[in-house]
Amino acid sequence: MKRFKTGWSLGISFVTANLLVLAMQYASFKPFEDSWIDWIRDNMPLYALSTAILFILILGLDGLFDNTLFAAGIAAAAVGALTFGNYHKLMVLGEPVYPWDLNQLRQFSEILNIARDIASPRIVTAVLAGSVVLLTATFFLPRARKGMAYRFGCVFAAALMVFSCFHVQSTVFAKPLSKLGVVDHNWNQRENYLMNGFVIAFLQNIGAKIQSQRAGYSEEEINRILQKYTNPASAAGASEEQPNIVLVMNESLFDPTRLSGVSFSEDPLSRLHRNEQRFPSGKSLSPTYGGGTSNVEFEALTGLSMSFMNQGATPYQQLLVKTDRFPSMVSLLKDKGYQTTAIHPFDGTFYNRNRVYPVLGFDQFITQDNIAYTDTLTDNGFISDMAAARQVMDVLNAGEAPQFIHLVTMQNHLPIQGVAGADPLTVKGLQGSGKKELESYAQSIRESDRAIQYLIDSIQEVKRPTIVLVFGDHLPALEESTYIQGTEGLSEVERTQFQHETPLLLAANYPMKAQSLGTVSPSFFGPILFEQAGLQQPPFYQLLQAVKRELPGLTRSVYVDAGGQPLLELSDGQEELLRDYEMVQYDLLYGNKYTLPMMK
Repeated sequence: MKRFKTGWSLGISFVTANLLVLAMQYASFKPFEDSWIDWIRDNMPLYALSTAILFILILGLDGLFDNTLFAAGIAAAAVGALTFGNYHKLMVLGEPVYPWDLNQLRQFSEILNIARDIASPRIVTAVLAGSVVLLTATFFLPRARKGMAYRFGCVFAAALMVFSCFHVQSTVFAKPLSKLGVVDHNWNQRENYLMNGFVIAFLQNIGAKIQSQRAGYSEEEINRILQKYTNPASAAGASEEQPNIVLVMNESLFDPTRLSGVSFSEDPLSRLHRNEQRFPSGKSLSPTYGGGTSNVEFEALTGLSMSFMNQGATPYQQLLVKTDRFPSMVSLLKDKGYQTTAIHPFDGTFYNRNRVYPVLGFDQFITQDNIAYTDTLTDNGFISDMAAARQVMDVLNAGEAPQFIHLVTMQNHLPIQGVAGADPLTVKGLQGSGKKELESYAQSIRESDRAIQYLIDSIQEVKRPTIVLVFGDHLPALEESTYIQGTEGLSEVERTQFQHETPLLLAANYPMKAQSLGTVSPSFFGPILFEQAGLQQPPFYQLLQAVKRELPGLTRSVYVDAGGQPLLELSDGQEELLRDYEMVQYDLLYGNKYTLPMMK
């Protein structure tokens, strides 16, 4: 067999780099039906830069292992997996892959389980095994040994490239990148990836801040805000007995009876709808759609808003995991003597919850590894909502101190499977796979409905006053055609609001007046719960209350007013409220923490 020369090595590395960039661009543009060929033609400098980056990295692998085919194969396998993941994330969530998404690879087996409808675990395992065999085989093929000077040069060049890739945000690279046509669109990641290409946009996000500094930030400005929203007279009177508080974030809980032109043989949320006549209820305005659970959780626990953050931001993975303590509803309640417990019947390392929860102030974390109940709805399903609700009751009934329990359920997570042996629940108004999918989803949330009712009934037997707030984290990622038909007749902004609204219910074991909570962002749940519990509101919550009165619903894509209607234009007063809110948030995330007194 003819031995490879250095020229052949360079040629193979160059061709591989080009093919990989082409594949990444195709996968990035295909979900939007945009032309990746036009992008290459119009952005040749960016295409050349992307190719050069991969080319040098492949050369570095070649220099390290002295095996061109192995180096090209490793690059193809890594970039191929990234490209596959990017394509399917765009198709399901409409967002590209970000650097921090790679943290989830530590839960590879759990990811395979969640994504088994996209890629069978057996097929993935077979592909991985085949790749290992092929890569290993390259070491048994005849190859020319390259000189040490050449190899060292390749490794050194690759090392410099890796260093540069991790410092793309540096001002040193700003001017040369700008001359090549790179524009930082971190506030709109779709545009960022489509305009700069996958490679450049991906690298731009390495080390990027989740929120930019607001103009005018200073200690004096923060002190002004602190004085403005510190009003002890507005604090609620202390209750005779501090109540238990249970915050239930139900995975993908959505009211499908709101879909236009669709009817069900049975109301899958009949109990929830009856409870809406007994207790305060409304809609939660999720900051995400179809996924991004940890961002919803971040809003609910910290009171901070994703609407101020750059698109694609994931605070748990990008920020909280790097700190020792962060103020939250959890830490506020802990300082008041509450026992704080988080329950998530899944892998505790997902979204770095095992590291983030102690930072927020949780005393204990119950996961799938130590939960007392492990019932599932199907053989391959996740732990059921009923099992999780029973665990909540066990915690409530243990100990004398007031309890704060945060439950993140898992039952309704993709892939949607329905319920084994359940009574049939049929859907009219849809056809084909969309009909089957919605029927399976309706069966699953019917069981969630029963679990919520079980929790409400069970707390009636608890001696200590107990409050339960239940909400859906985001809409399920159903087929796009289901939502297109189900929102027919709505304007674009109304459709956007619809796709972010999930059920919201506030219940207790003492009499409550049924009233509308309106459409509320999870970031305002803290003030709502503190008010209901009769707990003193810290200045930060007084700020949130002021914002909530004017703009109770905040997302990057839509604002909702106190009447539950989308707001197209802000008044000067509303602009000022948001400015104060954003300023405080930046100070807590990246500033000098001048606002910490507001959190006590």
